[in-house]
Amino acid sequence: MREEADGRSSAQELGQTIVMVTHDRVAAAYADRALFLADGSLVHEMPNPTAAGMLEQTKSFDVAQRVG
Repeated sequence: MREEADGRSSAQELGQTIVMVTHDRVAAAYADRALFLADGSLVHEMPNPTAAGMLEQTKSFDVAQRVG
């Protein structure tokens, strides 16, 4: 994960954007923001994600899918 953090710092210095697609909450926590997609549509945006916050959001989606 250290490489991702170093790459993000370099990208910011150069004014570049990095897009990472992952199901790994820990990896996603390195991002400035996380976007949640369901069936190809944006369903939630989380600025400054944490692994714990990602887990809670994922749980709420799982419950909604079971109920809905």
